[in-house]
Amino acid sequence: MIVPPTGDETISMLKTSSLVSVIAFTELLYAVQLVYAVNYEVIPLLIVASLWYLVVTTLLSIGQFHVERRFGRGSSRAPPPTFLLRLRGNVALNRHPAVEIRDASGEGR
Repeated sequence: MIVPPTGDETISMLKTSSLVSVIAFTELLYAVQLVYAVNYEVIPLLIVASLWYLVVTTLLSIGQFHVERRFGRGSSRAPPPTFLLRLRGNVALNRHPAVEIRDASGEGR
C-alpha cells in the first residue's frame, strides 16, 4: 500500500526540484544557470537540463512500475503487462492473415 505513493512523491520531488534553483542551492538547473551565465548559450543548456530531467524521471517511473508489479503479486487482480509484453501483443495484432482473392466465379487463387 505504501509503495505507489512513495514512488509518486519521489518523482514529484524530482520534478519540483527545479524550484530549488531560486534559492541558489546547487542543483541541476542552478548548475546550468551558472554555465550559461559564462558562455551565454541559454537555450542549448536548458534543453540539455530538460533532457536530463526527462531521463531521470523516466528511469524512476520505470523503476516504480517494476517495484509495484513485484509487490503487487499477492493481490487478487492480474498485474499490468510490461512494456515488452504490450509491444509483442501489438505486433501480433498487426499481422494480417493471408487474404484469399476470389474471382467472379467464386474460386480462390
